[in-house]
Amino acid sequence: MINLIVIGLIVAGTAFRLAVVLLGAPPTNSDEAIMGLTACLFPSRWFPVLVVGLLAVGSTGC
Repeated sequence: MINLIVIGLIVAGTAFRLAVVLLGAPPTNSDEAIMGLTACLFPSRWFPVLVVGLLAVGSTGC
């Protein structure tokens, strides 16, 4: 039973993302997820130390 729920959630999430992309929303990438998760940690006073890549920290002119 739990497997059917998990499969249903995966199918529903995939269908939703496909619909959003087909409606013209800009694509997402993993850097947005990392920045979002990091921002969620700051109010709880957790300050993660991680390297997300040179493009994400604004060093494209170097």
